[in-house]
Amino acid sequence: MEVYVDGRRVPLDPTTLVGKGGEAEIFPFGPDQVIKVFKTPDHPDLQGLQAEQEAARNRLDEQQRKLPAFPTGLPATVVCPSKLATDKRGRRVVGYTMRRIDRAEPLLRLSDPVFRRAFPAGSVLEVFRQLHQTVESLHQRGVVIGDFNDLNVLLEGSSVHLIDADSFQFGPFLSRVFTDRFLDPLLMDGKQPVLHRPYQPTADWFAFGALLMQSLLLVGPWGGIHRPLGGAPRIPPGQRALRRLSVFSSEVQYPRPARPISSLPDDLLAVLQGIFEHDQRAPFPRALLDSLTFQRCRSCGLEHARASCPSCQPHAQVHAPPAITVRGNVVARTVFSTEGVILNAAVRAGRLCCVSHQGAGYLDQDGTKLQQGPLAPGLRFIRAPRQWWVMDRDSAREVPSQMPHAATAQGTYAGSGPSGSGPSGSGPSGSGPSGSGPSGSGPSGSGPSGSGPSGFGPSGSGPSGSGPSGSGPSGSGPSGSGQYYYGFLRDPRGSPRRAKRWESQQFHEEWLECRTPSSIDTCWGYS
Repeated sequence: MEVYVDGRRVPLDPTTLVGKGGEAEIFPFGPDQVIKVFKTPDHPDLQGLQAEQEAARNRLDEQQRKLPAFPTGLPATVVCPSKLATDKRGRRVVGYTMRRIDRAEPLLRLSDPVFRRAFPAGSVLEVFRQLHQTVESLHQRGVVIGDFNDLNVLLEGSSVHLIDADSFQFGPFLSRVFTDRFLDPLLMDGKQPVLHRPYQPTADWFAFGALLMQSLLLVGPWGGIHRPLGGAPRIPPGQRALRRLSVFSSEVQYPRPARPISSLPDDLLAVLQGIFEHDQRAPFPRALLDSLTFQRCRSCGLEHARASCPSCQPHAQVHAPPAITVRGNVVARTVFSTEGVILNAAVRAGRLCCVSHQGAGYLDQDGTKLQQGPLAPGLRFIRAPRQWWVMDRDSAREVPSQMPHAATAQGTYAGSGPSGSGPSGSGPSGSGPSGSGPSGSGPSGSGPSGSGPSGFGPSGSGPSGSGPSGSGPSGSGPSGSGQYYYGFLRDPRGSPRRAKRWESQQFHEEWLECRTPSSIDTCWGYS
């Protein structure tokens, strides 16, 4: 495959593919550029898909006129087409070049509780101040983003890049793509959550409000579960935007991993509720963004923008939880606390093992420094029998630490290990020592799953292909919301026991619970 840029032949090697979507593929082009090439109707990905083939044909036909007419002088935050890529004769546009954005995260990550531990609300506000200025500038140039969603905004730290500019709407060229979670219901036909009317600038501000809400509260306007009162039929998730049934409704069960609605100030909540439930459409008030100030509660760790913590009133100024507390039939004893942030925790042979970030480095439970550096959103620590594995998007390595061996026993852990906390497939192939992989069924979605067998002890093939395989017994690691939820151990008879830990051939009702981002309790219950 080849294209031509400025009359120069540019071969495209499929093995060097940088990115791929439903409409196009992206290839490297020089040290700081890429080429976006639109899929043709005969592309292998579209075989047998008649509607997609027709859409590809129409898209390419329109780009013959749209790309040459693309407006200039757009904000620097927009990744604009640089040069046209054509066929050999230079008569037909097949794509375009643009600047390359490396090591960036999609805006979607701001709704990930684990990622947000290292990305405070103040940084989120800075992102949206930049986005606000970008949207304003585009509208002044007569450009509408249209499909404004959490995947076409990329973050480098707190810097913003808006991509997929070829789908922007300007002049006679309409934007025909959409993402239903961020689509203004006023553009739907009232029956299906699909784009029915042309985009207007107000649709960008609707999407802006939805993105802001999702990034601050970790839930979008149509999140949660509809639980109607009085036996009324439940409205499917895809239909709730048509009914304006948002998370503000008393009939919607608010998701537990999300941050409390009350953590936002009343004036911001009034604006958001007006957008999603009362169809109020106007540019989002910039003064509201500029006046917002977040603080972290020193008692529960919640980031909020109120005068005092909405979760701890009237005890917002308590600096530390008591050493032992009784909550109903549960007794909790604080076993670890830090002035920083806890990133991962586990129990090995009855001993707490954890990683926290404090000051300018990552520490284990004994204060031993594992790694120097600021708190990084993309960094993940995965526990293994004798050491921690530290992972980022491109590499994985083991960090020695004083971690006790787990005693061998019959049974298999399952349950609520740290979900979503590690990049799958990022470990070095074949680098793990045989026999050292942590046993167990491991945290779901948290890193490389693999070949570690069940049981407690360090048995099996170790990290193979993608970092520490098997990824350790779940049930004691942090969930995505920063809480340590109950796990369970299946005993040899196959009976699941809630919140049990195998010890001295006996089951004990004991588990870890993270009540704040900075302290860990060990809990036990009785009936």
